[in-house]
Amino acid sequence: MHQQLHLIEINLTTKKQMVSDLKAQLQQAKEAARLAREAAEAAVAASYERGVKDTEARLTEEVAVV
Repeated sequence: MHQQLHLIEINLTTKKQMVSDLKAQLQQAKEAARLAREAAEAAVAASYERGVKDTEARLTEEVAVV
């Protein structure tokens, strides 16, 4: 009985460690997703700004021709 209890305690400790490890992995994945989202948002903003500047340059050129 005592040995069985000891094995159950070891099993519980192992499972608690597994849960802790999974929580740490989840936190890392969330951080990676946040960074990826921020990078994507920055890329979209840069693309938009580039498009605005290209349009301004084209319009300035067209107005100068007229």
